[in-house]
Amino acid sequence: MSPAYIRWRCERVDQLLAQDVPRLEILAIIRQEEPARPWEQDPRPAPPPLPMGGYYSHQPA
Repeated sequence: MSPAYIRWRCERVDQLLAQDVPRLEILAIIRQEEPARPWEQDPRPAPPPLPMGGYYSHQPA
């Protein structure tokens, strides 16, 4: 997943939650919107990539 995709998905989930859309419907809406790749039309520069280790960095080695 690209940083731009992650930003788009998080922002889209926030928008839909603010409209009181049920969570399962949110997933269906995002699946329908993904083929259009809307994050590629975002004029903002892509956010920097996640740091090395990312999500699992808090777990012991």
